[in-house]
Amino acid sequence: MVRSYLRYREEGRRVMGVVCSADSAHSIAYDEREGVAVVPALSKVALWKMRHGSLVRTFHSEDVDTSGVVVTQLSPDGAHVFAGYADGVIRAWNRASGACDKTLSGHRSRVSCIAFGRAGTLLVSGSDDTTVIVWDLLQDRGLFRLKGHKAPITCCRYLEKSNAIITSSKDTHVKVWDVDTQHCVQTVVGHRAEVWSLAVDSEEARMFTGSVDPNIRVWRLLYEEGAEESEARSGRLPVPTVELLGFVPRSSTERVLQVSLSPSGGTLGVLGKDKFLELFAVFSEEEAARRTKKRVARLVRKRRQKAGMAEAAEDDVLKLTTEEERAQIAADLLVPQQKVVAPALVRSFAFARTAAVPHVLLGLADNRLLLVALSPDTSQELATVALPAHPSDVRSLALSADASLLLSTSNHSARLWNAHTSACVSVVHDTGYALCSLFAPGDRYVLLGTKSGHIDIVMAASGEIVAQVEAHSEAVWSMALLPGDAGIVSGGADKTLKFWNFDLQKLQGSSKRTLSLVLTQTVVMEDDVLAITISRDSKFLAVALLDNTVKVFFADSMKFFLSLYGHKLPVLSLDISADSLLLITASADKNVKIWGLDFGECRRSLFAHNDSVMQVKFVGDTHLFFSAGKDNAIKYWDADKHKLIHTLDGHHGEVWCLAISKDGKALFSGSHDRSVRVWRQTHEQVFIDEEEEMRMDKMFESEMQKKGDEEDFAPGEMELESAMAGRRDLESVKAGERIIEALEMVEAEEQNVSGYETALAKLRASLSPHEVKQLDDSDGWDERLPPPQPSAFLRGKSPSDFLLEIVVAIRPDVLEQALLLLNFSTTVMFMRHLLRWVQEEKRVEMSCRCLFQLLQQHHNQIIASASTRDLLLRLQETVRPVLRKSKDMMGMNLAALSYLKRDMQANSKAQLFRMADKIERIKERDRMRAEQPRASKRRKKR
Repeated sequence: MVRSYLRYREEGRRVMGVVCSADSAHSIAYDEREGVAVVPALSKVALWKMRHGSLVRTFHSEDVDTSGVVVTQLSPDGAHVFAGYADGVIRAWNRASGACDKTLSGHRSRVSCIAFGRAGTLLVSGSDDTTVIVWDLLQDRGLFRLKGHKAPITCCRYLEKSNAIITSSKDTHVKVWDVDTQHCVQTVVGHRAEVWSLAVDSEEARMFTGSVDPNIRVWRLLYEEGAEESEARSGRLPVPTVELLGFVPRSSTERVLQVSLSPSGGTLGVLGKDKFLELFAVFSEEEAARRTKKRVARLVRKRRQKAGMAEAAEDDVLKLTTEEERAQIAADLLVPQQKVVAPALVRSFAFARTAAVPHVLLGLADNRLLLVALSPDTSQELATVALPAHPSDVRSLALSADASLLLSTSNHSARLWNAHTSACVSVVHDTGYALCSLFAPGDRYVLLGTKSGHIDIVMAASGEIVAQVEAHSEAVWSMALLPGDAGIVSGGADKTLKFWNFDLQKLQGSSKRTLSLVLTQTVVMEDDVLAITISRDSKFLAVALLDNTVKVFFADSMKFFLSLYGHKLPVLSLDISADSLLLITASADKNVKIWGLDFGECRRSLFAHNDSVMQVKFVGDTHLFFSAGKDNAIKYWDADKHKLIHTLDGHHGEVWCLAISKDGKALFSGSHDRSVRVWRQTHEQVFIDEEEEMRMDKMFESEMQKKGDEEDFAPGEMELESAMAGRRDLESVKAGERIIEALEMVEAEEQNVSGYETALAKLRASLSPHEVKQLDDSDGWDERLPPPQPSAFLRGKSPSDFLLEIVVAIRPDVLEQALLLLNFSTTVMFMRHLLRWVQEEKRVEMSCRCLFQLLQQHHNQIIASASTRDLLLRLQETVRPVLRKSKDMMGMNLAALSYLKRDMQANSKAQLFRMADKIERIKERDRMRAEQPRASKRRKKR
C-alpha cells in the first residue's frame, strides 16, 4: 500500500522580519503623490507608506516561491508596478486590484534592469543571460531579443527621439542599438572594467556612466547633420553617435552601483558601495559652454603670458584644448553638490518623479528604508521604515514549550515573536553574535549562546538582559536542556562540555530574584564541540565534534557509549528520535546519515542538499524529519523508507536554523535573507511518486533551458544580433502539446463529418428520385443513416471554434515558442484553420501573427511542396484585404481620437478664457466697490 504524507505550506505568505531586500541597483521606486515606496521583499513586491511606516500592500504569486524580486519600476502612468524576478520573468501588478495583469517570460536568467519607452507602451529589459529584450506591452509579447554583449547586462535606457536603446554590461562595453533595424550601430569601448550603470538626460544629448574606477564618465550624444530635417520628415531623429567628453572624479573609491538623474535633470545621483549618496549638479549646455570658455581662456592666457606671446584668438583657444582640459570641460557640466549620509550601506536609491521639493528614497543594507528631502546644500531625513526586522542573518531559532513564542537571533540583536500572529513582542539589543538559543523552563527567560563565549540570560517579557555568564573562552556553538529541566549543557569551541544548573539569585540593590546559572561539571572533549542533543527519555547525550565524529554518552552518568564515524566533513547538527531508536546527523559534506542507536550502525547515507546541511529536526513522535541547507532549501524526509517526501522552497538565502513544535504542526525557519518563515501542516496529501515526477519535470525544464542556450550560441555558427524574444520552457512545451492534441481532435472530428457527408451523398445517388423526395419531406435521413455524434471533448463548440479557444488561452509570449513545436504536416493543418479565422475575421491580429511566423519557420518546405500551392493562393487573396480593412479601421479610429483631442483642447482653452474673463469682471467689481466709500468721503469733505 502506498503511504501518503501531509504537506507543509507557508502560512499565508507570512514572512517575519523583512522590510526591503533591495540588493541591486535600480531596484526600488517612490511614488511621491501617495508617499508610497515600492521595494522588493524577497519573492514579494512591498508597498510602504513612508510617513506612517505601515505596509500598504504586497504583490505576490503562488508560482514564485523560489524566485526573488530583483528590480521594480513604476509604469509612467503609475497604475502598474513592473517587477523583474530572478527566474527571468517580468510581471506587471495592478496597484488598484493587486492582480497580475501581465506576465512576460523571455529571459533565461535574472532580470537586472527595466526601462520604459513610447509613453509606457514599450518595455526594454536586460538580464544576466547577456541579452536585451524589447516588449510590446499592448500585445503582451516580446518583439525581439538583442544579442551582442558577452557578460550580464547592468543597465538599459530607451531613447525616445531616435527610437534607439543604450545598454551597459559587465563586458566593459556600452552598446547603442537601432530598434528599427534590430542591430548594434556602435560599441563604446572607453571603459577598462565593468560598466555598472548609466543615465541619459531628458534632452538625450548627454550620457553619464559609472564603472569600477573612481570617476564618472560624461559622454555627448551627437546627431548627424540634417537631423532636424529628418525629425520634421519622419518624426524622429537618427540614431546618435556617442563621444567622450571627459571624466569627473568622485569622492568614493568604491565601484559605482547606480547612476540616476532626477526628473528635472538638474541633479545626478551616484551611488557606490558606501554609506552615502553623492549628488552632482548638472548644468545646461549653454551654462557649461560659458564656464568652459572662461576657464580655457584663462588657462590659454596664462600659457601665452608665460611664453611671452600675444593674446590668442577664440579659434586658437579652442585648438589648445588638451586631454586635461577636456576633463575640465566635463567638470563644468557636472559639479559636486552634496552627500546624503545614511546610517548603513546604501544598496539602491530612487528620486521622486514629480515632487516640488526633491525627495530621494534610499534602500539600506540593514533592512531599512530612508526618505530624504533635498535642498541645494543640505538634506533632511523625513521618514524611516525600520520595523522589528533583523539587520543580518537569522542564526538560531527557539520555540517556547507551548509554541506560543518564537525567539530569533542575529548579530547584536534578538527578537521575540508571537508564533500565531507573527507580531514582534520584544527586541533584545546588544546581545553579541548569538549562535544558539533556547527557552528556560517556564518560558519566562531565554538563554543566548554568543560567539564571544557568553551565555546571556534575557527576560522574555521586557527583552532585558538580566545576567551574562562567562561560559566558554571561545564561541558557544550549542546548548540543550538537561533531563528534568534542572539545567542546561553547553558546548563550545574551547573543546569543553559544561553542565549548568538553574538558580535564582537576587539582583544587586533589589529584592527581586532572577535566573542564573551555576556550573556543576566540565567535560573536556577531543575537539571543538559543534552540536549537542539529548534524547527525549533522557537516556542518551550525543555530541558532534570538529573531527567529523559523533560521540554518544549515557546522559545520567556521562559514560561513553558509541563513537560514530563516516562523515567526511564536520557534523553541524544532530537529533534523536522520540523513541531513542534513531540518530540523524547533518554535515558540511552535504549528506545526512541515519544511525541506529542500538549498535551504532549507519542505516543509510542520504545526499540531502547541494551544499552544507546546517540543521536537522525530527517531527514529533515520528521518524519523519526536516533538513535545512545552504542551497536555500528545506527538505522533508522519511527516515524509515529513506525517501525524500517533498521540498519546501521559499527562502532566498542559506537556511541556517529550524524550530518545530512538539506536535509537528508548525515549522519555523531562519535564513541568510534575514527572514523568518512559518510553515504549517495542511490536510493536503503528498505521494512520494508524484513529488518525484514533479522534480523530474523541473530537471527536464532546466535541461531544456540549457539546451536552448547552447542552440543560441553554437560554436562555429554566425551569431545573429536579433532573435525571437521567447524562451522554451515547460509551459511552452505543454502549450505546443495542447495545440497538437487539439488539431488532432479537430481533424478527427472533421474527418467524421466529411465521411458522413460522403456516405450520405452515395446513399442519395443509390436511391430513386421518389425515395429521395420522401426522405427529404419526412426528414428521415437521420434514421436511414444516423449522423456521427459530436465529440464530448469539444464542449458543444464547432471544431474551429474549439481550436481557436485553445490558442487564445495561451499567453502571446508563450505562443511563439509553442508554434516552434509544430512539424510541417501539423503546420499545414493549422494554416487551414488560420485561413478560416481570417475569412471570418476572428482574432485577425493573432491569426496573422501566427501565420507569418509559420511561413517564416517552414519557408523552404512550403515553397517546395505542391500541396500547399492552393493554400498559399487563398491566403494571398484573403489576408491582404482583411489586413487593409483592419488598418483602415484603425486609421479612422486614430483620426477620430485626434479630433476628440483637438476638440477637448479647444474647449479647455475656451473655458480657460471664459474663466479669465469672469475673474477680470470680479476684480473690476471689487475695485468699484472699494472706490465707492472713497468717493462718498470726498463728497462729504466738499
